[in-house]
Amino acid sequence: MARTHRSTRFRDLLLTAKMHARLAAAVYCGRDAVRDLASLCGGQDRFYETGYIRAAVLSFRDHAHITVCGSNDLHDWVQNLSARQHINVHAGFLNSALQLQKAFSASDLGRFLENRPVIIGGHSAGGAIANLLAECFGPQCVVTFGAPRVFSHQRSVVYASERWEEFRFVMPGDYVPHLPLRSFRKLYGGAKYAHSAGAIELRDDGTVGMERSPWKAVWENIIHGWLTIGGMRQSPQRHSIDRYKQAIFAACEKEQLR
Repeated sequence: MARTHRSTRFRDLLLTAKMHARLAAAVYCGRDAVRDLASLCGGQDRFYETGYIRAAVLSFRDHAHITVCGSNDLHDWVQNLSARQHINVHAGFLNSALQLQKAFSASDLGRFLENRPVIIGGHSAGGAIANLLAECFGPQCVVTFGAPRVFSHQRSVVYASERWEEFRFVMPGDYVPHLPLRSFRKLYGGAKYAHSAGAIELRDDGTVGMERSPWKAVWENIIHGWLTIGGMRQSPQRHSIDRYKQAIFAACEKEQLR
């Protein structure tokens, strides 16, 4: 019985991750792509863009998805990672979350959601911002793809004890989940950051499991990737939402999910 329950829960997680990956991919493409996805899935949509951050809401009869996406522009990343830091959370991501929260309030998002249960998530910097916004929405769960660190060690422990679950997907060769690098913390005020949940490793063939040891992950995902010409060239592709989306689809196919 326990095995069946675990399998059902795992399958539900994959379906939730699949929807968030589809929505995140649409967000990167723009407002029309989000609207097309909403029409295809039978939901209602909202689209937001503030600074370099984009977000979308996809609302169904009994639940809603909120997905946040950051920029793939290197300048935006440098600006975000070098922001003057806050003691509990990364200030660059916090500022972006506050801007997006204002946009949500201005559009009366609460009324649009009508007390529906919310699942929030995001890709890349959007995943870090989604973690911060979760404290405003009290979601059922948080689902992120390739999200960087956002909390101080102390705050990550507090956040991990919240009533919602967090599912943090990473993929081999994606260096972003290891940012900001602890080795270079003097560049961003000496602060140390941590993840608030263990990683779920997602492979290109759809295999899903727990991430290997942190030291091995650092070696394979950062050092190898950045010290080889091929790794440097492939870094954006290894981090792309399309790669995560394809891997989630492959995982769903393994479980015969549609």
